[in-house]
Amino acid sequence: MADAIFVSTTTHTCLQRFADQATVPVLCMASRTHASIQALSTVMAIIEEYGLMRGLNIGYIGPPHPVLNSYLLLCPMLGANFKFKCCCQKQPVSPLLYKAGENLCSETHTHLEACADKRVVLRNCHVVISGPEKPEKLEEFRLHADDIERENLLRPWIFMHTCPRGKEVDDRLFFHINSRTFTVFENFQYIAAALLAFTIKNMRF
Repeated sequence: MADAIFVSTTTHTCLQRFADQATVPVLCMASRTHASIQALSTVMAIIEEYGLMRGLNIGYIGPPHPVLNSYLLLCPMLGANFKFKCCCQKQPVSPLLYKAGENLCSETHTHLEACADKRVVLRNCHVVISGPEKPEKLEEFRLHADDIERENLLRPWIFMHTCPRGKEVDDRLFFHINSRTFTVFENFQYIAAALLAFTIKNMRF
């Protein structure tokens, strides 16, 4: 018998139905809508680096992954500005929670911008996050350390990759002194433990 259940699923509604019928707490690791643990692990790494999120410029270049939805909510909630590029010029895509992110930005007086050009995303970013891309989209989403340094006048910047890593990021950037990708993945265990402790702290077994 489990005291809590972590679930990763491709369908968020199934997760909700499962949680409604469960007799113990159900925690979402990842679904079609969110990648909660990954996003919170990234936030933890950013706060470890800068001390807080407020006033930071966060940029995301990658697919419309569930983790993008989580960033769309977490960044404005924590006072950070967020820019992203998640589609090709010929195939415009709007993330599932883009409107919710816009509403939060209005309430928190932060900035949210969907960009068609990765250079706009990189401009003056404190944090650059990228994700895996399909081979046919590599040219639009490929990133090098020089790209960030050329567009970014703020120092210091840090880089994170959501993994699995493909050819969209070269060795120099992935293993750069400013890369915090491995820090994010180390944080998974702490975020999972914190969520579990928060969920069951007032329960009797």
